[in-house]
Amino acid sequence: VSDLTRATLELAKSQRTAAEAGIILTAATTAAAFAQDDLVHVADQGDKVLKAFKRSVNDANEVFDTLSAVSTRSSASLTGLLEGLVIFAPTAKIMNASLEESAAVLGVLAERFPNARLSAQVFRASLDDLTNPSKEAKKAIIDLGLSLGEVDPRKVGTVGAFRALSDAHITAAQTSAIFTGRNRDAAVTILSNIDDLESLAGATGSVTGESERL
Repeated sequence: VSDLTRATLELAKSQRTAAEAGIILTAATTAAAFAQDDLVHVADQGDKVLKAFKRSVNDANEVFDTLSAVSTRSSASLTGLLEGLVIFAPTAKIMNASLEESAAVLGVLAERFPNARLSAQVFRASLDDLTNPSKEAKKAIIDLGLSLGEVDPRKVGTVGAFRALSDAHITAAQTSAIFTGRNRDAAVTILSNIDDLESLAGATGSVTGESERL
């Protein structure tokens, strides 16, 4: 059985029509070649990302191009981004984080956390530290001259929250007060690469045909 047939059968199991499966497979075939990965896996994960972020099947090319662009500009693999986004999607919904912004952060985190699952988990946990700050965290945020709302990713976006902390010149001690455990490592990685992150997030807006060009 060919990879194309297997991928088609998997998409049918996820309640995709033949027409929808065809659109996803067209985009996934190019992306799988770019990633040098199994078509069945790329198509399946891509389908899950589309559903998780409430994106239309007709956005499949755009989504795969966006992730290919992030992969090219970071240490993250295309399949790692797909897998990480599937895990992070429920949090993205709560935080009103776009697929593009979420992918950009996962791309930056990949250098420190190459495992996609772990990368998504620490990203999610670091945002929890900002939305549900401890007493010590609240004090550190106020000492920075910021309000809790100015670092709440639900209000200012995931990238916006870290940009506010960076612009306030957060210290190592304040970072440790706000973020706990491995979340602190994630926060430090994001803060240390905030300019690159914003550039990466912005670059995903004009990536049509990225995986075809590479």
